[in-house]
Amino acid sequence: MSKTDGKKKYIVSINGRNFLMKMDGKIRKAGFYTTRFVEAQDVEEAEAVAIGLIRSDANLSSSIMNCREDPPILTVEEIEEVKKLQPHEGYAFYPEEEESL
Repeated sequence: MSKTDGKKKYIVSINGRNFLMKMDGKIRKAGFYTTRFVEAQDVEEAEAVAIGLIRSDANLSSSIMNCREDPPILTVEEIEEVKKLQPHEGYAFYPEEEESL
């Protein structure tokens, strides 16, 4: 996209927490860090677009075992305007404090 459409480029760092999923053969709570590069009009739109990309990730969604009463949490930790977009789709998972369920 060109600058004439008014969109800027952003890198959005996200922390996901309280994801009930199978890790190392056990069902446990996990979190992750991920980064998304997005184009948006402003910081608020960049946040919404990045969160939408995570929520629409079919591979991640199919791994989540949470019930409605205990949903996962997505938190945007940092948004920075950048000059260039770089593709990035991975997750860095970590086990949360709880022992396996």
